[in-house]
Amino acid sequence: MNEGRIVLDAPMSLAGQDPRQVPATRPAPPKAPCRARHLAVWLSIALFAYAVLNAAWLCDDAYITLRTVDNWLQGHGLVWNVGERVQAFTHPLWLLLLAWFQAWIEDPYVTAMVASLLCIGVFAGLFVRMTAQSHAAVIVGLTALALSKAVADFATSGLETPLTFLLTAALFGAWRLDQPSLLWCTIGLAALNRLDTLLVFGPIAAARLYERRREWRLALLAFSPLAAWELFSVFYYGSLVPNTAYAKLDTGLAAADLLPQGLHYVADSLHRDPVTLALIAGATSAAVALQRDRQALGAALGIAVYLLYVLWIGGDFMSGRLFAFPAVVATCLLVCAWPAAMTVGRSAAAAALLVAVSAATAAPPIAAPGRCHAGPAANGIVDERAFFYEFTGLLRNDRSKSVEDHAWVVDGKHMAANGPPITSQQAVGLFGYYAGPDVYVMDRLALTDPLLARLPIADATHWRIGHFERAVPQGYWDTLVSGQVRLEDLRLGAFYHLLSQVTRGSLWDPPRWLAALQLALGPQDPGLRAYRAAHLPRR
Repeated sequence: MNEGRIVLDAPMSLAGQDPRQVPATRPAPPKAPCRARHLAVWLSIALFAYAVLNAAWLCDDAYITLRTVDNWLQGHGLVWNVGERVQAFTHPLWLLLLAWFQAWIEDPYVTAMVASLLCIGVFAGLFVRMTAQSHAAVIVGLTALALSKAVADFATSGLETPLTFLLTAALFGAWRLDQPSLLWCTIGLAALNRLDTLLVFGPIAAARLYERRREWRLALLAFSPLAAWELFSVFYYGSLVPNTAYAKLDTGLAAADLLPQGLHYVADSLHRDPVTLALIAGATSAAVALQRDRQALGAALGIAVYLLYVLWIGGDFMSGRLFAFPAVVATCLLVCAWPAAMTVGRSAAAAALLVAVSAATAAPPIAAPGRCHAGPAANGIVDERAFFYEFTGLLRNDRSKSVEDHAWVVDGKHMAANGPPITSQQAVGLFGYYAGPDVYVMDRLALTDPLLARLPIADATHWRIGHFERAVPQGYWDTLVSGQVRLEDLRLGAFYHLLSQVTRGSLWDPPRWLAALQLALGPQDPGLRAYRAAHLPRR
């Protein structure tokens, strides 16, 4: 009896037709077994993690922010020197994250390292789960990032870069999954973390609003934290931008001086780290070719604008630092547009080819030993990680040395114990942190000094990018020591009176509020303008 049973004696046909009459269809490409796919993904994750951990370190500039964090936690305010309100950091969101960790950990090295590695871990998770289109995209994307020296070097370092990486992955993940609230939130937070990310994300935001005009409310809400910070910054610091913007962008040098230095910065990266620039160019071009929509074109335009900005400001003294962010943006853009037809096997083969080519053309991060040596600075550009790794490297070979053995730390501790209470320095990060809040540090490179940052550099012929030393005006040292304005140039003295009213006056004094608005939003003070014109350096 066959009742209630369906006997399949022959293959079923479409619409009752003989299966031999059904036209043949192209079979789907065979998929890699689940275990093989997962193994390839985990290998790429392990490769990226190894590159980051092998390069993990902290730089001197990180301790500039950490000194501000310590002063804040000790009740002195968001200041570099106690009693003088100056924004010596460029990354408000990163500072808040460091402050949260420092309140619990109370060790600056551990604080910065844990915060960096945590952000990179979240970045990798978002990259795998949200940003990448497929397992195949994850394999190629993470392998390419692991081979980028700039990405591996500045995945830690104590600067805001790992948090920027995290927000970039979240932004492109929200873009791929069409989550507008998350997309706008990450754009706004990235700008709060570092304002120049808007050079890349601004065109993306503009393209998004052009296509979806109804999201303007989300855009306004997303930028409300940045707007709130700017209002606070004008009220507290008397400035819309960090003090470092004056110190590095308002030097008195012409574009004719800085543009060649920017080209040197590109040439240096091509020499030390050819993978990064190739990744930026290749990933951006491929992504635009694969996904020809306005947002992809906006991202490519943003990357181009950012690279032109790097050339315009002359690059940086840290080799590769300013190329790490566009490299991550280009990679995220590519893995969002990764073709579905690309199998895991082909992607794994492409990743293996990338490793082989990278090993043949340069020393990739995955091959770099724990011990590294900094070569001479070419055109003022140096491998900063190699310079500090001996003391701040996470996996340094010589464990007998630590950050507290560095000469600048020793000098700072000596100053804290023996005085005097005021000193003049150039490298102020490690020294300033360990000198403590009772020592006033005048920074001749002007990163933390509100007056010197607004003055032209001392010498237009001999200068180093990122290290623009100022000529200290006559009477400025006596002014700092005595607390009274003793500047010999009366025009500059009048401006300093206004400046000190904002940076040193009572926070809740209404006349100070008007002075802060005048300093932040008004035209350049005529006394300062006259002094600058008289002291512009000769080329």
